[in-house]
Amino acid sequence: TLFGLATSLGLGAQQATSGINHVFGTDGGIGMQLVVIAVVTFLATMSVIRGINGGVKVLSNINMLVALGLLI
Repeated sequence: TLFGLATSLGLGAQQATSGINHVFGTDGGIGMQLVVIAVVTFLATMSVIRGINGGVKVLSNINMLVALGLLI
């Protein structure tokens, strides 16, 4: 539902912003969270627009490469 998606996106943005702040030593606030939300929303929208073969397949392949990289 819409409220579940909004909650997940908001909490995920907070976690991503905290990680970015920790790694890079920045003091990002609500502005950084809005940037993270905008980037995630843009990527999801582009994935939906491109369809299964163009969007979701590409994201799945990227996910597998990242998982392989973390494994090594």
